[in-house]
Amino acid sequence: MVGSISMNFATVSIPMIIVEQKQEALERGTGVIRTNNHISADRGRFAQEEVDLFMERITEALSLDTLNDCK
Repeated sequence: MVGSISMNFATVSIPMIIVEQKQEALERGTGVIRTNNHISADRGRFAQEEVDLFMERITEALSLDTLNDCK
């Protein structure tokens, strides 16, 4: 579910931070998001070139302290 929410925010230019406890989980989650974005682009929902732009809006973190400055 986090992947779907992140994808939706990224496609409408809303940056987000995804926090996981382990690096492996973080990489797996963002990998799924990237793959799903490529699939959506393949289906014509947006251009493949936009996938990298969407992914740039996602910040990965391993600590909740990263969220201290969020408003």
